[in-house]
Amino acid sequence: MRLHDGLHVASFPDGKTEICAGMDTLFSFPALPDKQVRLLKSLVSGISRSDFFCRAKDMGVTRSQGEQLLGQLQGAELISLRASRHPHGPDDSAWRRIGGDAMRRNYRHRSRLRVTLNQRNPWSQMLSEQLHAAGIGQVRFTPKLTHSDLAIFLSWGFPNPLDLSAAMHHNQPYLPIVAGNDYVEVGPLVKPGFTPCANCVSNARATLVSQLQERVASLSGVDFPRIETTLAAMGSSVGIATALAFLDRRAIFPGRVTRIDVDGDIEVMTYEAHANCGCTGLPPELEFPPEPSFSRQLDEGSIS
Repeated sequence: MRLHDGLHVASFPDGKTEICAGMDTLFSFPALPDKQVRLLKSLVSGISRSDFFCRAKDMGVTRSQGEQLLGQLQGAELISLRASRHPHGPDDSAWRRIGGDAMRRNYRHRSRLRVTLNQRNPWSQMLSEQLHAAGIGQVRFTPKLTHSDLAIFLSWGFPNPLDLSAAMHHNQPYLPIVAGNDYVEVGPLVKPGFTPCANCVSNARATLVSQLQERVASLSGVDFPRIETTLAAMGSSVGIATALAFLDRRAIFPGRVTRIDVDGDIEVMTYEAHANCGCTGLPPELEFPPEPSFSRQLDEGSIS
């Protein structure tokens, strides 16, 4: 038995003992006796169940007190009572620490998911490798829209209107990632009918760019250039994080666009559904499902 990877025990002068991940508190014991604190610390490096109770007995901790301690940790999903027989991916222990059993199940479910990329170039290859490393089961390069759990549209200068139109028509969730001269923009992630779409963003920005339609039309047939190395890496990381939050059913962040410039500056913008678009009109019988949250961080003193 052992606490999940990355967890440690911190004791404080006021008698409080906490299970922490870095600087974050995941569980708090307001007044745990010193003997039980020492017993708790034995779970950081790992100990067999029989050795745990032998050590408890030597320390003067009763079996019922030891069982209660393990029960609290198990109830908070902070402890592995037995080693996993089969590996489930490099981030399995990290997601178990961050989100408990629910998030670990979602992480393992990624192997059944399918993501498409509309370009084949060094940048999309980087995205594909990151998606595979994150556990996504199938990643395909296809210029034509095919059904998937998420379509990622890479574009130079401006999102391709044909890609956006096809996705909306076929009810295909998508994430545009746009490279500019010295920046990358990620988002918004679009669930057709539920969230503001990329055209909502374009409509909101229409007055900021002179002769927008002509500029977009001029991009037709322009080759996708090489994206600066660190800019491509930062854009990929933000894009993959956004995509996985959606695919794991953790978050969508409606209307959010993240802009990263070549110097590493990041700006986050949020756009509402535009009045001239109508993309979020839902049939009356449909309701927007609540987004589950798997945040493990606790407010100070939230557990007594």
